Amino acid sequence: MAEQRMKKAKEDSTALKHFFGKDLLKRIAKAIVRVYPAFDAKTFLSIARPLEDHEMKVRVRMIRDQLKALYSAFCESKRQNVRVGV
Repeated sequence: MAEQRMKKAKEDSTALKHFFGKDLLKRIAKAIVRVYPAFDAKTFLSIARPLEDHEMKVRVRMIRDQLKALYSAFCESKRQNVRVGV
C-alpha cells in the first residue's frame, strides 16, 4: 500500500516536490548572479537532473548542500585573494 502511494506521488505532476526543480534553481541562480556576477551558476544548475529522482526533503537538502559548497568555495577564494593582496 505504501509502495502504491509512493508510485502515485512520483507520477503526480502537481506534487509540491516539483517546485524544487530546475525552474527554482534557475530563479535562485539568476537572483544570486544579479548581486554576485561571478557566481558559478553552471555548477549550481548541474544538480537539476539528479533532483528529479528524489522526493521533496532530499531535493531541498541537495539544493542547500550545493549552495553551501559554492559559498564555501567563494569564501575560500576571498581568503586567497586577501593573502596575495588582491
